[in-house]
Amino acid sequence: MILEDTELPPSKNPPDWDKWLNIPNIPLYVGIALSLDMDPEMLESELSPRVINQYGFILIDEFKDRIEVATNNLIDIDEDCDSKDAKHIVKLVNFVQWAKLLKWALPPRLIKILNTKMPSDIDDLLSSSKDWQEFNSKVTSAIQAFPEWRSKQRKVQKTGNLMDWLTTEFNANNREAEIIKNIVSDIFINNDKYQ
Repeated sequence: MILEDTELPPSKNPPDWDKWLNIPNIPLYVGIALSLDMDPEMLESELSPRVINQYGFILIDEFKDRIEVATNNLIDIDEDCDSKDAKHIVKLVNFVQWAKLLKWALPPRLIKILNTKMPSDIDDLLSSSKDWQEFNSKVTSAIQAFPEWRSKQRKVQKTGNLMDWLTTEFNANNREAEIIKNIVSDIFINNDKYQ
């Protein structure tokens, strides 16, 4: 029995959400426990009578069912995985997305992770964008080259020679040049440290 899109029974011993929602990579069984509002640390040992008494047979049976479904579909959660190991490390956000696709009942705190990107996920997303890579390269190159360029200028005019330099030297369009100009200005012109 897999609980779908219904309210989970209230947990007698919920997980430490502040802890678990800040751990981006978890063992699969931890994701299953979190999906049932169970404290994964109680499950580190086998499903002991103490754990069964704490959560009741319905959630323990649900835990076993979800483990079976998840381990048999690990490739859908982690495309690089070729095992059926409940201890396999997965990204928590990928697990939650997969569980939502299956319409599993999930605790509201766990669903919120879908609206919050982890820093490493944002970096992964940005690195997959060709436009971002090109823009980032232009910004980095301009920051590195600016001190030498500035030393050869009589006066730096933000809307004059600086904009011209950015558009010609780095092939930045006007929008890109405006943003790069602001970044370079923040670092070198408006910052007493580099005056």
